[in-house]
Amino acid sequence: MGTPDIASRIRDFADQLERRPDRVAVEGILARTLFEKRAVLWPMGDANATQAWIDGNLYSMLRVLARLYDQAAASQKHPEAMEFFKRMTWLPELLDGLAASHGQRTRLDA
Repeated sequence: MGTPDIASRIRDFADQLERRPDRVAVEGILARTLFEKRAVLWPMGDANATQAWIDGNLYSMLRVLARLYDQAAASQKHPEAMEFFKRMTWLPELLDGLAASHGQRTRLDA
C-alpha cells in the first residue's frame, strides 16, 4: 500500500514539474484536484484551505505530502499510518497520470 517509493515519486514529480513546458496547465490540474480533495487532506477541516492558498503553496504541499508518506511508511504497523495510506490512494495515481502526460498536450478540462 504505502512505501517510501511514493515519497520519492512525489519529490521527483515536483522536481520535473518545474521544468515541464506544460507546467502551468499541470499545476492548475493538480491544484484543482488538491482543492477538491481538501476534506481528505484536512479531515478535521481547515477554513484556510482555499483554492487561492493551494495555488500559492502547491510545491510546499507536495514536499509536506512526501514527508508524510515517509513518516507513514516508517510506521506502517500503526493504525494512523494505514489510515493515511487509505485516504491518499488517489494521489499516486493522479501524479502518475500527470507525469505520463509529459510531452502531450495537457487537457485543461480534466
